[in-house]
Amino acid sequence: AVHNKQFASTEEFNFRKSIFEQTDAEIEELNSMNSTSVHGHNKFSDWTHEEYKVLLGYKPELRTEENTVASFDVNAAASPVDWRDSGAVTAVKDQGQCGSCWSFSTTGALEGAHVLGGGALTSFSESQFVDCDYGLLKNMGCNGGLMDKAFKYAEKTAIATEEAYPYVAAKNSCDSSKLAGATLKVTSYEDVKKNDVDAMKAMLAKGPVSVAIEADQFAFQGYTDRKSVV
Repeated sequence: AVHNKQFASTEEFNFRKSIFEQTDAEIEELNSMNSTSVHGHNKFSDWTHEEYKVLLGYKPELRTEENTVASFDVNAAASPVDWRDSGAVTAVKDQGQCGSCWSFSTTGALEGAHVLGGGALTSFSESQFVDCDYGLLKNMGCNGGLMDKAFKYAEKTAIATEEAYPYVAAKNSCDSSKLAGATLKVTSYEDVKKNDVDAMKAMLAKGPVSVAIEADQFAFQGYTDRKSVV
C-alpha cells in the first residue's frame, strides 16, 4: 500500500513476495552488523537485482579523452566539511526508471558551484542533459552517460533550471524553447586523481564534487536514512 504495488496475477504476486522475503533477510543481516548505515524496505524491495541494475547509468567506457587532473593543497584535506550546512546542496531527487544518474551527479556539482559563486540555491535540469546532450560521442540519455561529457556540454550550452525544464524519467526530444532563460555555464572542470583520498578531501573543501558510486550493491539498494526499520 505504501508504494502502490499492484500485481497482474497470483503467479506474479508470489514471485514478488519471494523476492521481498529474500530482501528482508538481507536487510536483517546488514543491520545486524552494527555499521554506520541503516537499511530498510523501499520501492525496490520486490525488484530483482537485474531490474535494479537497469537504473544505473554511469558509463566510464564513453571516456574518449583524458581530462585535466586537479592539483591540490594537502592541508586543505584536514578539515571536515558538510556542504549541506552551507546551503549548497539541494534536496534528494529521484531519477525514476531511467539510467540518468550521471545527469543528477552533474547537476549536484553545478548547484553547489552556483551557490559558492554567489548564486541562490537552485535546482538545475537533469532532463536537459538527458534530452539535449545526446548522440555520437556524447551521452546516452536513459541508457547511461558520463559526467565529464555533461560538463563539456555545459561549457558551450547554458543549463536551464529544474522549474524551466522539469525532470521526466524518459528520453525525449531536446526542447530548446525551455532553454530561453538559461544562464548557467561551466567555465572549467577537473578530475580528482584516482584512488587519492587526500585529493578528494581537498576538492571537497572547495565545494561539492561530482562522483559515481558502485550502486549496484544491495547495501545501496536497501539503504535508508530512517533510524527504525519496519
